[in-house]
Amino acid sequence: MRGSAVLCGLAGLTLCNAETITDAACEASYETVTAADAVKDLNPGWNLGNTLDAIPDETSWGNSAQEETFDSIKASGFKSIRIPVTWADHITTESPSWTIDTAWMDRVEEVVDWALARDLYAILNVHHDSWEWADVTQSGANITMIEEKFSALWAQIGDRFKCKSSKLILEPINEFPGDTQEHGDELNKLQDMFLDEINKAGGYNPQRVVSLGGLGH
Repeated sequence: MRGSAVLCGLAGLTLCNAETITDAACEASYETVTAADAVKDLNPGWNLGNTLDAIPDETSWGNSAQEETFDSIKASGFKSIRIPVTWADHITTESPSWTIDTAWMDRVEEVVDWALARDLYAILNVHHDSWEWADVTQSGANITMIEEKFSALWAQIGDRFKCKSSKLILEPINEFPGDTQEHGDELNKLQDMFLDEINKAGGYNPQRVVSLGGLGH
C-alpha cells in the first residue's frame, strides 16, 4: 500500500489505529483515520459536478463552485463532498514537467478548503482527463506520455495538498477506460505510480486514505 490506507469502492481496509501525528513540513497536526472509519463517516455524500471538472474551464458548463453551497451541504446533513477536477486545460508546459497552472491549483485548493473548514470529507481526483489524454484503449495511445503526465500531475497535486487534514481523500483517476486484462494492468500501474508520487511528496500523505477505482463506469 506504500503507506496509504486504501478505499476500494466501499470496502475499507483498517490499516492502523487512529492517532495524532505531526510532520516538520506541516504547521497543523494530523488526526489519522482508518479506511474503514472513513467509509463509515463520509456517508451520506454529495458530488460537486459540472464545476471544476468542466471543460475547458470552471464556468464552461454554466456553473461555478460557490462557498455558500458548502454551508447548505453541511446544513443538509451531508458528511462528504466529492470534488471532481479536470486538469487537462490547465497544464502550462509539456514533457517532461507538465506544469499545472498556479492559479488553477490555487482555485482547486480554495474549494477543497471550503469543505475541510466545515469538517466535511473532501474527495479530490483527476476527472475527465481519463478520456481527454489518458485513454489507453485508443489506437496508437502513447502509454509513455500518459504515464509521465499522470505521474507529474500527482507529484504536484500531492505536494500542494500534503498537509491537509485526514478528511481529504485522494482519488487517482475517474472511470479509467478499458475492458481487458491489459487495460487493467495499466490501471494498476498508474495507481502504483499515484501512490508513489503522493507518498514521495511527504507531509501526511503516507497516512492519507485514498480511493482506488476499477475500469470503466
